[in-house]
Amino acid sequence: MFTVADARRYAHAAFIKSAPFSGSNAASPLLDADALLQHFLQKPRAWLFAHADADITETCELFYAAVEQRCAGLPIAYITGIKEFWGLPFQVNTSVLIPKPDTELLVERSIALITEKAAAGVPCVTVLDPCTGSGCVGIAALHTLFRHSITNVFFVLSDISEPALDVARLNAKALLPPEARERALFAAGDMCRLDLLTAQLPDNCRRFDLIAANPPYVPSALTQELLKDGRSEPLLALDGGANGLDYITVLTNNAPNV
Repeated sequence: MFTVADARRYAHAAFIKSAPFSGSNAASPLLDADALLQHFLQKPRAWLFAHADADITETCELFYAAVEQRCAGLPIAYITGIKEFWGLPFQVNTSVLIPKPDTELLVERSIALITEKAAAGVPCVTVLDPCTGSGCVGIAALHTLFRHSITNVFFVLSDISEPALDVARLNAKALLPPEARERALFAAGDMCRLDLLTAQLPDNCRRFDLIAANPPYVPSALTQELLKDGRSEPLLALDGGANGLDYITVLTNNAPNV
């Protein structure tokens, strides 16, 4: 018999010997063990505490494999395929960055600006979310706007990576109501040619009212160092050039044209 308590002990013992759980920024072994158990058992954490003796033998092989992946540095979100952001369960894989809590500030500020423009009578508030990755910024904003009946919006979610756009499309389908999905365009695009994105906009909104961007900003040398821990996040989404400003410069140089 393999119980919840056995699983927690096994994971804890494995984790404390592995790299992701050493150093000043170490993850919490028991929190990560419980996150994996919650995923495989589809139970809340409180259930784990109340059912320490529950037999979970049927999940033990999956759990062992997940513990091994975590010990190798793979983040919990890539193992489970889900990361909560803005209160929504976003699907993620190694084609996209894992959404970070700090990015919720970008969503919050975007919603405030869009709401202000919509209230001022802008017929169609048009938003560009370049480097969209999982789509977390644009989709979270659209979800909230439609929940508050602000529907005179149009979002372009763009990325140079087709696999990333595939993830964003999946998240839109899973998280947005049909009427909100109709207000989103997913487009492969390079920030050097933002004008090509405006050509795909509806006739009544051929310029962007807002660009809500979270482009790659990590200096190249630091990016290489970060990825040594086995986190497997996409280099394309992290590396911002020698000083981390390459894509920010491209974006700011091209933004006035659109």
